[in-house]
Formats: sequence, C-alpha cells, structure tokens
Amino acid sequence: ISGLINSTEKDLYTNQSLTVGFSNHTLKGQLKGSITFINGKQELDETRSTFSDDPDYFTDSSQQLTHLSYHFKPKNNLKTVISGRLSHLERYYSNTSDETNTQTTNATYNSDVNSLEIVNNLSMNNEQSLIFGSDFIKESGKSSGDFFGSIDTPVETQTSIGIFSQYRWINSVLSTQLGSRIDYYSKDNDKDNVTTYHLSLFRDIPYINTLIKGTVKSAFKLPSLYQRFNPTYGNDDLNVEFSKTKEISLSKTIGNAAISTTYFETDITDKITWDDNDTPSIYTDDSYQNTAKDEFSGMDYDIELRDYNLLKFFRINYSTFDSDNIKIPDYKLTTSLGIQQNKWRYGFFITSVGETKLPSYSYTDVSVHYDINNTLNVFFKAHNVFDKDYQTVSNFTEPGRTLFVGLKRFF
Repeated sequence: ISGLINSTEKDLYTNQSLTVGFSNHTLKGQLKGSITFINGKQELDETRSTFSDDPDYFTDSSQQLTHLSYHFKPKNNLKTVISGRLSHLERYYSNTSDETNTQTTNATYNSDVNSLEIVNNLSMNNEQSLIFGSDFIKESGKSSGDFFGSIDTPVETQTSIGIFSQYRWINSVLSTQLGSRIDYYSKDNDKDNVTTYHLSLFRDIPYINTLIKGTVKSAFKLPSLYQRFNPTYGNDDLNVEFSKTKEISLSKTIGNAAISTTYFETDITDKITWDDNDTPSIYTDDSYQNTAKDEFSGMDYDIELRDYNLLKFFRINYSTFDSDNIKIPDYKLTTSLGIQQNKWRYGFFITSVGETKLPSYSYTDVSVHYDINNTLNVFFKAHNVFDKDYQTVSNFTEPGRTLFVGLKRFF
C-alpha cells in the first residue's frame, strides 16, 4: 500500500501473530488462559513538509497480550469470574537523513496496560439477579530517542479502580435493569472520581410479541497516556470525556430470524479529538484537544437470520446519523454472510460508510476456514478484495487488497 494519497509508491506492511491458549476444568471450576505475540513493520512517508515518499523511513512494533481467568461457583446461586490481562507494546521509529527527509529519527515508545477484574453473578430467584464486582487498571509508558527532536520522557503512570453493580428484575408488567459504577482515577498527583449509570425498562407488547425497551445511560473515557504525554502532540490538560445516551428500541424474533430498530440520542462533553488546526497532517501545531460538546442522534436497523440450512448467519445492520460534526458519517451499512458445508466455512462481509469531511467508501472482506480435524483448522482471509482506495484519516490511505493466512491448533 501507499501511506499517502496521490502516490504510486508501494509501502511495505507486514503483520505476524501467534496465539497459544488453554482451558482446564478442575474440581472447583475452570481455568482459561492465552498469550498472543504480534510483530509488525510498516514503511512510512514524509508528512511534515514535502509530503513525499521516503524509502528508508519505517516503524517496527512488537506486542505481547496475556489473559488468564478462573471461573467457579462459590455457592449454587453465585458464579464468579476472576480475570487478569497484561499488555506490553514496544514501537520503534527509524529514519536516515536523505534528500527526501533531512531529519534523523531513532525513537522508541514502550507502554504497559495491566488489569484485574472480579465479576460476581448472583441469582436471587427466577426473576431477579445481581451482578457486582470491581476492576483495577494500570497504564504506564515512556518514550526515548530522537523524533524530529529529543522525545526523552520519564515513565508516566495512571491508574483507575472501578466498583460496579447491576440489578435485573424480570416482571410480567414491566422489567427493570438498573446499574451504576464509580471509578476512582489518578492523574499526576491528583485523584478524582466519576460516576456513571444505566437504567433500562422493558416489556413484551401483548398480541404482537414484540419487546419494547427504553434506556438512559452514561459513560466516560479517560485520556490515554499517549494522548497526554506524547512529546509532539500530547496535551496533559485533557479532561475526562463524558457521554449521556437515550435509546428506545423495538425487537422481535420470528423463528430463526430477529429484527430490531433503535432510536438514539447521545451528548458528549469534553470529547477527546485530534485537532489538526486546519493545517496539513502531520504538522507542528496539531494536538489532542477536548471539544466543548458533541451531539448526534440517529436510527439503527438490524436484521439477522441464523442456522437456516447451510446458512450459519446472515446479518444486515444499517445506521443513520444526524450531527453537525463533520467527522460523523451520515450512515453506516454492514452486511455479513456465513455458510458452512461439512468441514468448510465461508464468510462474506461488506462495509459501507457515508461521507464525512472525507469521501464515502465501501470495501469487501472474505474468509475461508477448513477444519482438518477436531483440533486443527486452517484459514484464509482477504481484506478489501476489490482493492478500493479510501481514507479514514485525511491524506492517508487505508490498506488495499490484503491477504492473511493462518493455522489454529486446539490442545
């Protein structure tokens, strides 16, 4: 692919991944775990002044993901899951000074994200249940070397601790789902907290057997360490992003088919965005910023059919959006189809996204899986089969036709 638009140069992009996992049943419960190794390399282009091809500018990255969980039942009516995740990323940038780019780059970015979560599901009776638990997340990162100037920074760390609960009551007149969580987080030497909520009321409409559901909920997002401390584009004054959403939906199941429609309204305060200040990407005055407020509404339509003869699944999801934000598309359409015949499985996927400040686009993915036996599977995937040119970031193209081949072995 080419990293820049209006360029005929082909930039190398490679990605290799290996995942090893296990699942072991014990007398007390079930222990599951996996570890994933990901290595990638991508050639880059000069994006500060000349916006031209740069044959010796590239980035290498390696990532390790580890997940371990234990599922058990302390009591007959209580299920508990304890899970932990470790993520380590190292990304290296290199560029040799030449006539295309006179800057020498030799920079490394390291980050770690570790988390621990405990979730309890208590069945109080046939109609009522309670989910409650807590989670802990720690993120740390540092950069070193030279990236258009020195980017040496100390190790920066931020943590958050969340406590949550969700009560569900199934009632013939009006069912209820009520949840809340409070998160305590650190920023520099300061500590603060944010509270979010979730309330849903739902019931079946008599005679037509259709579920109607109304929901009000809130959510938040902390700025990442990269967004805060990136030596070139970071902004340590970023506030927490907060959102409120209202939804009302109708859904109905007919045999193997399910249909639904949802109207939604969302208000986002202090949304964390990339602000290019209307200058060419990537430029020295670009940075991450909080926007004052972002509002959008829309409709979502979903049709799904499962397990009908050779058809494993067929789904169409269409969403429309009404917003003054030029980064939100006016529509998004996804279509997916899965077929299984003996040991062969086939998948077809089409994604279409409406116009934003960038042109609308559409691409097609396909996949083929073959089960050699009960423990061994080979697969082939193709992204952007018809090699369409499209952008999700201004001036940068997304990958064209990309092929993936893999092997899965279960022990």
